Formats: sequence, C-alpha cells, structure tokens
Amino acid sequence: TNWQNVIGQPDYRVGSLQVSKGLHTTFVITTSKFVCYVYGFADHVSYMLGPNFISSPINSPCTRSVTFMMPGDLRDNDCDFFVDEEAFDNIDNDADGSIDEDLGLPNRECQLGYWGQFCRNECSNCEMGCDRHTGACLQCKPGFKNPETGCQLGCGEYEYGRNCIGDCKLKCRSDCVERRHGTCPSYSSVAVTWVAVTVIMALSVPLCFLCLAMFSKKDKSFHDAENEPENVVVYAAITTTGSGLSSLNKGRTSIGSSIN
Repeated sequence: TNWQNVIGQPDYRVGSLQVSKGLHTTFVITTSKFVCYVYGFADHVSYMLGPNFISSPINSPCTRSVTFMMPGDLRDNDCDFFVDEEAFDNIDNDADGSIDEDLGLPNRECQLGYWGQFCRNECSNCEMGCDRHTGACLQCKPGFKNPETGCQLGCGEYEYGRNCIGDCKLKCRSDCVERRHGTCPSYSSVAVTWVAVTVIMALSVPLCFLCLAMFSKKDKSFHDAENEPENVVVYAAITTTGSGLSSLNKGRTSIGSSIN
C-alpha cells in the first residue's frame, strides 16, 4: 500500500488497496489512530461504508431468500440493503415489518453485564454477569427474581431480598418501602416508641402504688410512735442502734423512776 500525506493535515496519511468479495477482518498494530472505510463504484452508483458494516451487493438485483436463510450467511435475505442485521430474539430489529428474517451470527464474547447478538441486551440485575447467549443468570441481585430469565422481574408486593424470599409482613407488619433490603415504613419506628412508652407507663403504675403504700405505712408508724410512752421510744432507739440489754434495762429503770 502506498501511503500519501493528506493535504492540509500533516499528521494524517491515506492509502488504499483493492479487496475481493467476502468477509475481511482488519488488524491494527500501532499507537496511532486508525480508521478504515470501504468504497467502490458501480453503474450509476458509488458508496463508502464504515468499519463493521456488511454491505449488500451494489447495483445488482436482489432476490429474497428468507426461506433458505442461514444465520451469518452474509446475504441480504430480505432485500432491505442490510446484511445479517437481525438478532435471534423474536424482535423486529430493523423495523421492516419482519422478525428474525436476516439473522447474523451471535457475538462470541460480550463484556460483563451484556448478552446476545452484538451484545445489545443488558443483564444488570444479575450478579457476576449472565450467559452470553441466553442471558440467564446464576444468581439475581437482591430485589429481583427469576435468574433463568435474566432477573428481569423485580420483587412483588410484600417481597424483598435475594430471590425475593423476604416477607415484609413479618418484618414490618406492612409492605416494605424498597425491595432490596426490605426497609420498613417510617411510622413503624413511631409505633415502637409508643409501645415502649406504654410499657414504661404500665410499669410505673404499680411502682407508684408501692411508693404510696410505703409512705402511708411509714406515716402510720410515725404517728403510732408519737402516741407511745417515752420508754417505748427509747426501747426502739436502743434496739435499732444495736445496744446491749443492760443498757436497755438501765434506760427503762431510769425512765420508770422519773415517771414515779
């Protein structure tokens, strides 16, 4: 190939070569930017196509061959000027009114999270990606279910968690506000607070009655002590302080003498 400088673009060079009919793959080993276009001329027509584009025959009659179509046969089976543009997904990919009528070969490899021909389908609800050809997942992310169909279905009412096996009724006594972690509505915390307050109030009532009973008993003992003779008070005091019987008897004797 003879590479020539591009006028007005000193950083670019252009070259051309003739190619035969069929499928061609371009390999580039360079640190420079590279682009490839296919161009040609025919009777009353010219064309230029970018890379990764499969061209139908130029300026030639087209015969529909949908019945004998083979995936990746490099033919314009439906005569719409596109070749192998359909994916095997039961969808009219090229919007021509037909489904799966001109199939291409599925991509051999897709990046993680994508599947299908040309890697157009996404499986972002799967953990660790999905099958490159079917889209099936090994496991769904929390909040989604049905891994065999790509985890496209989210958890339903009162469901949450991995494979949607969590029960919002048991956790929240109502439906969850989100399906991944099963977060309960905010009023549940208020209800818990009221329950706690109710329990505290219920416990405080017997305590109050107990306090009142103790104060009443103490008050009654105080009045009874005022009405008793003085020697009884001394007896109680000596007994409370733990004094000996000799002191007790001595106290009672002296008090008795003073009374007489």
